Amino acid sequence: MNNQNNQPTNVNTNNEPTVTPVNNNAEVLDTSTNTTTNTNTNSSSANTPTAGAVNVDYNEVKVDANGNTMSRAQMAGVEVVAEDKGYGKSIEELQQESDARRQQRKEEFIKKANEEYEPNSKARTFGLILFFIVIIAFVVFLPEIHSYLSTLTSQTPTAEKIVTGKLECTLSTNTENLNIDYKSVFNMTDNKLYSLVHSTSTKGDRNLDANTLDGLNEKCEKLKNVTKEVDGVVVKCDYDGATMKQTQTFTYADLDTELLDSAYSEAGGTYPEFENGQDMDKIEKEMKQNGYTCSRVE
Repeated sequence: MNNQNNQPTNVNTNNEPTVTPVNNNAEVLDTSTNTTTNTNTNSSSANTPTAGAVNVDYNEVKVDANGNTMSRAQMAGVEVVAEDKGYGKSIEELQQESDARRQQRKEEFIKKANEEYEPNSKARTFGLILFFIVIIAFVVFLPEIHSYLSTLTSQTPTAEKIVTGKLECTLSTNTENLNIDYKSVFNMTDNKLYSLVHSTSTKGDRNLDANTLDGLNEKCEKLKNVTKEVDGVVVKCDYDGATMKQTQTFTYADLDTELLDSAYSEAGGTYPEFENGQDMDKIEKEMKQNGYTCSRVE
């Protein structure tokens, strides 16, 4: 058939209906070309980003080079700066950071200790040395210190101490078969010595110790004879068969020690080691150091 507008007719060889658009310029447009162009245009519009927007296909899961899932910003190519809190670090890196912090704290502690350290001064060192010297001296002289303290504590206060009268000191010892008692009576005036009565009493068995006691009595009688010509010394012997007592009296104002020769010592005489007018406090101290027990009486 002829077209009313006298236009050629397109034959559709594919048996599809043919649409023949008509424009004002009497030109026929190819429908296949028009369709393709529109499709490409729509596709380009969908894939072309607009200002301020990112077109990303979020249905596809993507990962980075380390195998970690990428965020939408990373998939879009936007750099994300996050605070480093240690997340995602290896155990070795975390251990190294921990060791570094521990080493830093250690160095700070040592530095602070060195700053606060004060070396011992010479005065402190000298004080320590002096302290140890005093301790050693105290241990070495402990017996003497003990004796001195005992003397001080046993003495009567000065206000009440007897200075005119007698100082009586006694000591008792034992042998295998004999009991021996020593007694010294010091006579004093104003705390000064002027005479001494010293006695030695030996007690044993009348039968078993007769020979020993007889020998002591003979010595006493010999001493008595030796001192008859010596001024300031008087010897007395008392023997009852069981107890032999020898008494020596020294009057220091009259005594001449140069007249006491070896015969006096051989006879058992007691050498008068004290002097006339000697201080009684010193005598009392010496007697106590020798083991005597002393007391003052009027």
